[in-house]
Amino acid sequence: MEFRKTESFDAGVAAVNSQDPRMLYPLLERAAERLHEVGEVLTVEENATFASKFGLNAGEAETIVRFCTFVFTKSLEVQATEEDLAVGLKEAGVEEQHCLAFGTAWRRKREGVLKRVKKKAFGAPASLASVDWRIHLQVTGSDEALEKVCPKAVLDLELQDQSKQEEKGKVLSLEFGREDLERLYNNFEEIQGQLDALT
Repeated sequence: MEFRKTESFDAGVAAVNSQDPRMLYPLLERAAERLHEVGEVLTVEENATFASKFGLNAGEAETIVRFCTFVFTKSLEVQATEEDLAVGLKEAGVEEQHCLAFGTAWRRKREGVLKRVKKKAFGAPASLASVDWRIHLQVTGSDEALEKVCPKAVLDLELQDQSKQEEKGKVLSLEFGREDLERLYNNFEEIQGQLDALT
């Protein structure tokens, strides 16, 4: 596992190295545990307590929290093992005892974080929850109008926002004429062919 060294990364390394790894360990577990959850790793009150306990100003405390979050986020992205993480941090300049603390926290929290993250939908604000359809026909009007009847297919797509815990999703209604429906069907056939080619 490799970390790209930047000015903020180096500041994080220096800030972490200046702390006792045993005292820092609860923060490491909390940062690993809170990956991809809504909200911050520490509340405002917890951040103030953390800064006070370690004799840090707010900026230094924030640097350490951001560094820990970054390290575990990167570990999650590459699905690093405890050893990968420790070696990567050591190569980046983190002291050995701190590397062990990061590795241990990651080992203890990794599986739970991976399970939780795999359940989440990423990359789209909503996912398809259900599909319903119906046919609309115009059955009233003049004889001329009835001769030009064009049935319409209506698709109702229920979209569920994965970031919100709502009972019912938003319904998107789409109306298609015969030509539109044929074009949609052909596009789905093409998509299916491409998916089949990948599997």
